Amino acid sequence: MRYTVLVGNDDTVSDFGVISFPNTYVIGPGWKLYKKYSGVSETKAADIRRDIETLLKTSPEPKGAKITNED
Repeated sequence: MRYTVLVGNDDTVSDFGVISFPNTYVIGPGWKLYKKYSGVSETKAADIRRDIETLLKTSPEPKGAKITNED
C-alpha cells in the first residue's frame, strides 16, 4: 500500500500537538486528523492499514493518486 508521509517542522509539531515520540498520525480528507497512534505497538502497521482502507472507501481518491496493493 502506498500513501503520503508528512514530514514536518516545529509548526507541524505544534499544529498536531505532538508531546511524545514516536507518534503516527492518519490524516483524512481536508487534512483533518483521523487517528493518532502514540508509542510502539505490534499491531500499529495493521491498524494504520485498516484506517487507510476505511478512509479510501469513504472518500474520493485524490486527483493524481495511484492506489496499489504494494507494501
